[in-house]
Amino acid sequence: MRYRNKIIINEVKVQNTNYTGIWLWDVKNSQINNAQLINCSWGSTGYSSGALNLGNLERVEISQLTVDENTGYGVKAIGPDGYNNIFYLKIHDSHVSVAPFGLWNNGTAPNIAIELWQSTLLGCEIYNNYVDNNISLVNSAVPATGIQTIRVHHNTLDMATRANGAGYGVELSIHDAEIDHNYFIKGNYGIANWTNPMKNWIIHHNIFYAVSQAVFLIFCFRWRDLEEDLEDTDELLGASAGKKWMSELSVMQRVVTSPLNPLKVLGTATSLIMA
Repeated sequence: MRYRNKIIINEVKVQNTNYTGIWLWDVKNSQINNAQLINCSWGSTGYSSGALNLGNLERVEISQLTVDENTGYGVKAIGPDGYNNIFYLKIHDSHVSVAPFGLWNNGTAPNIAIELWQSTLLGCEIYNNYVDNNISLVNSAVPATGIQTIRVHHNTLDMATRANGAGYGVELSIHDAEIDHNYFIKGNYGIANWTNPMKNWIIHHNIFYAVSQAVFLIFCFRWRDLEEDLEDTDELLGASAGKKWMSELSVMQRVVTSPLNPLKVLGTATSLIMA
């Protein structure tokens, strides 16, 4: 769909197309609602397309999208040569599942659920989604302006179920971005930047389950190193005689007893030791 305005794509299913299922190019003020894209993308060692391709958009909303791919990417910014402006894009309440490993770089790179690469972003949002591989936001060529390019929030980034703990949650190589209230489940990294330092990031209120497991393992096997000499007041009970836990460990109690219940998600051995 190209050079269109005020279009609604609703309850459409596309399957087995071998490059892309839906391609929006030079589209404004439009919506995709409740669409299914199954094994529509394509990939090679050079690059991969997406089940949903996006190019040069303004005020496009994508909701309740289901992507299930065995080859290429889920959602990909690909469009006009030399420029790709994506303004006020919203992707929300969707489920994007891709194969664990991509074909690019001879299969050594993780696959990508949502890629907005070399695009000029303004006022975009990705929220309330489930993805099982990387969200890639890359454009180091555009300088920082102090105006928010994108906010990624309230998503579940599950690197455990299909990727078997590999991959990483967000590749963040873009200025003026906000990443908040997301759940990162395992993966090699939570948020990673592979290029020059970025400016004006706001990263807050995210939960990293893999980090929780690492902290718990350190506590299980190095707990003696986390004690301090007992002073006048000891409100942290359970340490060795004459010792008390480091005050910084109080955050662990809040993590363990939080509604997120990380011990339920972590490895069995770690959970049993902590219990």
